Amino acid sequence: MTIDIVFALDAVEAIIVDGNPPQRAMLVFELMENVAENGGIVAIPGTVFQTLVGQGKEQRDRLLRLISDPDSIVVVPPLQVTETLEIAEIAASHLITPDLAHALILARDSGAGLATFDTQTAEAVGLIQPDQIFEI
Repeated sequence: MTIDIVFALDAVEAIIVDGNPPQRAMLVFELMENVAENGGIVAIPGTVFQTLVGQGKEQRDRLLRLISDPDSIVVVPPLQVTETLEIAEIAASHLITPDLAHALILARDSGAGLATFDTQTAEAVGLIQPDQIFEI
């Protein structure tokens, strides 16, 4: 499995959490369509998945539909034990959330892009090249 783009928490929230501007969801869905047209895969880091499933039944159900549809291009790669220490270290040293640290690690390790609405924070960490960070 080759991951083409990793969604940060804000990208996933745009499509499953009520109250987000509809334009944000539309931008994320357009990005997913582009990835699908090119035969690609979108990854949601395990820490992002874990954060979102705890936010309520509606969000959990939407997230599960997103990843369990047989035609879905969205996967949740398993969290590797070796990643947990690095996630904690990067989050603490850069004052970012663990889910963003995990998204950056997953993008770096898979050579994928990172999709987020907050490119400045992602770029400031310096874990992946700025041209790998896509503002949606």
